[in-house]
Amino acid sequence: MTIGDKIRKYRLLRDLTQKELGLKVGFSNTTADSRIRKYESDMMAPKEDIRSRLIEVLDVDPSALSYSQVYSLEDMIRVLFELEEEFGLKVESSDNSTSLTFDHNNPKSEKMISYLSMWKMEQDSLSTPRPTDYEKEVYENWKAQFPRDINAYFEKQIQVIDDCYTNEKKIKRSGFTPAKKVSEFILLLKSMLEASIYSDYSFDSTTMAPRETYLEINFLTSQLVGLTGAEKELFATFLLNLEHLEDLGLKKDIHMHQKNNDTFIGYRLFCPSISSVIYDTMTRLKKHMDEADDQNEYGLMRFEEKFERDLSLYDLDLKTEIEHSTGGINGKKSKKEK
Repeated sequence: MTIGDKIRKYRLLRDLTQKELGLKVGFSNTTADSRIRKYESDMMAPKEDIRSRLIEVLDVDPSALSYSQVYSLEDMIRVLFELEEEFGLKVESSDNSTSLTFDHNNPKSEKMISYLSMWKMEQDSLSTPRPTDYEKEVYENWKAQFPRDINAYFEKQIQVIDDCYTNEKKIKRSGFTPAKKVSEFILLLKSMLEASIYSDYSFDSTTMAPRETYLEINFLTSQLVGLTGAEKELFATFLLNLEHLEDLGLKKDIHMHQKNNDTFIGYRLFCPSISSVIYDTMTRLKKHMDEADDQNEYGLMRFEEKFERDLSLYDLDLKTEIEHSTGGINGKKSKKEK
């Protein structure tokens, strides 16, 4: 689909004539329709300032009017090759269908799966076999505004979590003692698991250069909003510890994603030395807790003994590890050195 095809598609979606669109973009009454006609027929391409106005008037995401094009089926297959190399795309076939799949356990495909999950929700909202005109309009509008509306939803969810814990953090801050050792931070994460606060862990690197490794700790947003009492205090303590780690110079990102019908908030911690330790320890602990019902008392006791021994090996100073990881160029240390 050319840029002209896209302009025409979204103009019709907004129920505008070529002249009406041209006038809204800012062309004169005598040139409005001819300029849009030339764009839609690809006789000329809109300059960047005009493209920005078209995006605004048509109320679409900037990516909807991008210049990227797939000219042929072979071009599309080349794109799929890239998806295979970057995100582990697999081709699966049965007697009646051929499908493209992504591994949910591959951290690199997480965002892709999130987008696909939300796309499926929109497809499922259409009546089958014949969607109504209104349903089709809503669906096309969702695609036109992708991923703008998704990102706005994620930003709203981040704000909801922040608002939910603002007062709790304020209350706890006065007597708050942050974790100073890696082992203390791991025990905090263990406490949340034992309190049935859902969490999941991944250890990966960014896809764009320069590549950076990170630990991502994911939580279910619907559960976090509903926590009360001791469980809510426990998560507030976790958030205060993240703030403390940032004060020490740790780089942290918040990453939202969707899986099936659930929304997750992920906290990415960029410090290879402590990230790998936490990931390995918490992955083993989660597996142990999931299988606890199938273990006898001796097996449970042996795991706890080993866990305590491992913790003693991770009696690493968080501040020192973060300073080594950042080279002393982030956070308070760099300010003092200046």
